[in-house]
Amino acid sequence: MTAQDVLISELDSEETALYKAGRTNHKTDLALFFIAIAASFVATILVGKDLVPVWATAAIAGSPAFCATLQKVIDFRGRAAWYFRKAARMKALSLSLKYEGTSVPDAAKAFGEIETAFEDLWPRLVSTGAAPASPLTTAEQTKGAVPIK
Repeated sequence: MTAQDVLISELDSEETALYKAGRTNHKTDLALFFIAIAASFVATILVGKDLVPVWATAAIAGSPAFCATLQKVIDFRGRAAWYFRKAARMKALSLSLKYEGTSVPDAAKAFGEIETAFEDLWPRLVSTGAAPASPLTTAEQTKGAVPIK
């Protein structure tokens, strides 16, 4: 295998893993959202009926707050965005290397710059705790973008 083939393979593996992690975080965020809505609906119905013990109704009624807390603390949406953006950059770099004649040293340098830029971007895209992530400006969204030669 040539150095180009090795780098393409590494970029493609990275892109696949990042996309999978983004999809997992996105699905988790959606699942928590739908569980919260369903639990609210079920708890509303159960309050008026004596179908289940009171503790079970209370547990179901508390589920939306639990789901919202998980979404807020772990920020699955911000994580998904980070993984999807990084996967897109890896794919762009891989395609550039395959079809645009980007040299291996230039692509390797761009790969390292993407890694560094996205490590710096993580705290701004992924909130942890009390305050929600603020929307990024266009300049912030493109920060860390590495021009592909």
